[in-house]
Amino acid sequence: MMRILLTICLLIVHQAVAQVSKPSCRKPAVVLSATQQSWAGGVKGRAGVNYVIELATMPNVIPDTVWLGKTPYPIIVRDAQAVMPGGDNATVVKEKKQWRYVIRIGEDLSEWHPVDETAVDNRPKPSTKAPLYDGKAYIVYTFKSKRNDVAIHDFMRLEPIHYP
Repeated sequence: MMRILLTICLLIVHQAVAQVSKPSCRKPAVVLSATQQSWAGGVKGRAGVNYVIELATMPNVIPDTVWLGKTPYPIIVRDAQAVMPGGDNATVVKEKKQWRYVIRIGEDLSEWHPVDETAVDNRPKPSTKAPLYDGKAYIVYTFKSKRNDVAIHDFMRLEPIHYP
């Protein structure tokens, strides 16, 4: 009797864990991994953080923004099979039952002083209308013409990079 109960409990736990890593109609986007890696160095002593987020979604789910704190970063997607990269910060691999996005965001935390006075600072501006959310980051996506979101509760920290 105890073996049967133990087997049933293990099956329930296994199914609960398996459902978290697969997108479904109730949860069309699931964060598979989220890492952050700080970096520092260079001639002018610059520093920043690189973020990589892997997201599994149902087909036709389109993520458009990642919020880090009060700063929105637009997601510019390129199909992973595309020949010419450029201007994008995310790739997507489209499979029959799910799409997998890899989103890369780099934050430059240095004081930015352009040498050319005509240069434009293209970094995202912090917003006073940032959504309230639990966690370190927040991804906004569209599913069936409705805006939805998924929170990233924590990032796995990788070893910092120190450039000469």
